[in-house]
Amino acid sequence: MTVTTEHLRQCLIVNVPFTDASEEAWYYTSEAYAYNKGLFSGTSATAFSPNTTMTRQMIWMVLARMDGKTPADMGSARAWAVENNISDGSNPTNHITREQMTVILHRYTQYKGYDTTQGGLQSDGCAALRV
Repeated sequence: MTVTTEHLRQCLIVNVPFTDASEEAWYYTSEAYAYNKGLFSGTSATAFSPNTTMTRQMIWMVLARMDGKTPADMGSARAWAVENNISDGSNPTNHITREQMTVILHRYTQYKGYDTTQGGLQSDGCAALRV
């Protein structure tokens, strides 16, 4: 089945093994996309756990996979994040806060060399978000 969404160009939905994955859920195509691209593997062989809070080690694993790496385990993902100055590697099983997520994503963009200068302050001093 081919699904087109506003935020994902197109993805092919293959067998999603999660018993907690509902095709009626608003996030289903994104969940399937992330699984099919190997970014998320679920919290077990049969659970995606969409309502579970993400931990610091989970985001390290996702970012390493986005970078084309294949960490064997969470410890390897942690080492990758520390080695690339994306995280200090502390508190791996703690839930990640919005603040920590912002810092980690910013460091990942720096590591990748992405241009993030499209935002900033307008001449009147008001923060601007340009998408």
